[in-house]
Parts: sequence; structure tokens; C-alpha cells
Amino acid sequence: MADAKQFLCPSCGALLNRERAELITLNARLRGPRFAVSFRVDVPAELGVYGAEWDPSVVLEEGCLVEFHCPGCGHDFTTSYSPEWAEVKMVEGEHEYVVVFSKTFGQHSTFLFDYSARRLVRTFGHATEDYVAQFGKNINFFGS
Repeated sequence: MADAKQFLCPSCGALLNRERAELITLNARLRGPRFAVSFRVDVPAELGVYGAEWDPSVVLEEGCLVEFHCPGCGHDFTTSYSPEWAEVKMVEGEHEYVVVFSKTFGQHSTFLFDYSARRLVRTFGHATEDYVAQFGKNINFFGS
């Protein structure tokens, strides 16, 4: 996978798309006032392509907030600047990026940032001007 997109945990560096290059495997958690359920979720590794796969016994309703964690170290991918967003590292060739995506089920919004330049490179899905403006601030990727 030398020139393929590699999705990595920003904490431990685990490869998130190692089993199959076209899928990113994450641990997910859904919480409610009286319950919590953890499950594996596979999401397409192609940015802008939506349609996750998970255990059909887990029912997700539009608008619910899903937590995402590293299957290797358990690191919570929630951003330090908003509880509604998650972030993972992406490496393609010599370039490092940050992929920021919505944790709200049914909200298809993904953002690609150049890691070193801290610059928005591309948006995918239903990216509105409000979100783009939010990312215009000085963002602290991976809490650093």
C-alpha cells in the first residue's frame, strides 16, 4: 500500500484500513441515558462515499451521535474543538492529511486538511458554509 491512502490512528499509528484497503475499520459506541452499546463499523475509504456497515442488531436513528475509537488502542477520535466531529490521519504518498468527519448519523460531511499547512484542501458531502467557516479558525488537530 505504498501509494494507496492509509488511514491511521493519530494516537498509536495503527493502520485503520489494513484488512481491506477500501474499508476503514473503527470501533463505535452509541450511548443513551440508560444504555451503551459498542460495535465495529466499516466505512468506505474513498472520501465522499458514504454507507457504513455494522452489526444489523444495532439500530441507529438519523441524528444520533456515534463515538468512534481506534480498534488498536481505544483512542477516542472526537476532535478537541467540537464534540460533533471526529478526526483521523490520512497518508497518501509523502503527504499527511487530517480527515474530519461528522459523528452525527445521517450527516454526510467530510473535510480533508493538509496537516502541515493546516489548510482545508477539499470538502465532501453536505458541507455547508457554516462548517467551512468553523474550520477557518486556528484548528488544533489531534490536540497538538
